[in-house]
Order: sequence, then C-alpha cells, then structure tokens
Amino acid sequence: PMERHNNLYFTLWYGVYDRRSRVMRFGNAGHPPALLLTPDGRAVDLIERNLMIGAMPDIAFKSDSRPIEPGSRLFLFSDGVYEVAAPGGEYWQYVEFREYMASLPATDEIEALLAHVRRMGNREVLADDFSMLKATFG
Repeated sequence: PMERHNNLYFTLWYGVYDRRSRVMRFGNAGHPPALLLTPDGRAVDLIERNLMIGAMPDIAFKSDSRPIEPGSRLFLFSDGVYEVAAPGGEYWQYVEFREYMASLPATDEIEALLAHVRRMGNREVLADDFSMLKATFG
C-alpha cells in the first residue's frame, strides 16, 4: 500500500497486442484511456478502469480486449495532453480532445495537437507535461 512507499503511487495504461489474432488486451490503472482511431474514422477509448498502482495491497486488476483493424492508430498519452486551460480559465474536455484527434489526417497528429494546445493555452511552455506515443497497425 501507499503508506509503506512514502504515500506514492503511479498510473499506467498497459496493452499487449497479438499480431496473429490482431487482438489487443489492455487495462488501466488510474491512467487516461488509450485512444484508438480506426480507418473508418471512429474514435474508440480503450479503457478498463482500475485503481492506480500502489493504492491498496493485493488488488486484482481487470483487463479487456479488442480486435484491431489494419490501418488503426493507437495513441497513449498523459493527462497534460488534454487538461489544458484556455486564457479564460476553462479547461478543454477529454471529449473535445478525442473529437479533435479524430478530425486530424493520419500524419503528424502529435505535432498538430501540440501546436493546437499551445495556441489554445496561449503559451509556448505548457503548464503540465505533454507526453504522447503513437502506434500504427499495418
């Protein structure tokens, strides 16, 4: 438990992809969902909610699975990617982030998103981390 580790914990999204069956098995531990953009334009959250790691001893973590179509793009990211405050103080919502990502062409999405977040927050240096990884399935 956290008490035995300086009250520290961490969040995680974890996925295992089977290339033969084209199935992704995944789970979350207090982390934002992974975002899957399918070739036909759907935005799908890959999420199976669990507590963050270190919160409680001996808990079982649930997982889920999903077939992955060829041409799909998977994005893993920190919450700083979409929890952005505009100058008026209102925050960008996750649903808006997901819609924005689905609207982008399948190239340079991360660079386009970073530029958009900087414009929206009216700042070159962001207040939170901006961490994102993209995987494209052939």
